[in-house]
Amino acid sequence: MKFPKGKNYFKNIYQVEENSNRYIIEVSLYDYDDVHDPWDPAPFEKRAMNSTFSDFLLGSSDDIPLHYDLGVLLHLPKDKKDEKKERMLDLSYRYYYYYLAERSTRMNTDQKNRAYFYLLMAALFMISGYLITSWPGPAMIASILKEGTLIGGWVFLWEFLSRMFITKRERTHENRLYRRLEKAKIWFSYY
Repeated sequence: MKFPKGKNYFKNIYQVEENSNRYIIEVSLYDYDDVHDPWDPAPFEKRAMNSTFSDFLLGSSDDIPLHYDLGVLLHLPKDKKDEKKERMLDLSYRYYYYYLAERSTRMNTDQKNRAYFYLLMAALFMISGYLITSWPGPAMIASILKEGTLIGGWVFLWEFLSRMFITKRERTHENRLYRRLEKAKIWFSYY
């Protein structure tokens, strides 16, 4: 079997809705409940998604570049057709990804606030390190204190840079995936 290669491999894996240029992620289910976490006791419309189902959608969404819209096509047996459950599943799906996107946004804000705290600590440590040079005590102790505070300052500075430029990028990408999945059109097909 020949596997698709290159950066546009997703075009060979996922179908495209002709009129909207939306990529379609197809999932076969046995029942509507298959998408939900069986251990979640919440009402149907507020239940968490099954982790396997959610991981599959996230992975598929990550395959397809963010500038394309998505659709999710759920295949179910004909004898399971229930329009009320379709509406409730659609609602619970949107609620779940809305929650994940909002949680991700909050985490981004927390990360940014921590990063600024680390920048402040870096500045305080480095300034302290340079001020210690005029300390009137023994030279060896002053040297150890100076080096220790400067190293601490560099560690805090690294944490700031890491959170602002590495972690933030990953979280922003994750947030965009959640938002896109939240807005994805959902269809049901019966076999």
